[in-house]
Amino acid sequence: MKHNSYRYPAVRQPMYPGAADERYFAAKALEILAAILSGTGAITAMLFLVTMA
Repeated sequence: MKHNSYRYPAVRQPMYPGAADERYFAAKALEILAAILSGTGAITAMLFLVTMA
């Protein structure tokens, strides 16, 4: 009896050419989070400097 072996490609192929993969969306979310945190830190620093004056 012969056994069928299924071979899965190491890299998932996109649905269409030029499609974004999961890493793109993770990097984009991390970039947005970093921008929000940087903006919050800058506003906090400005408010701190205003209250010290």
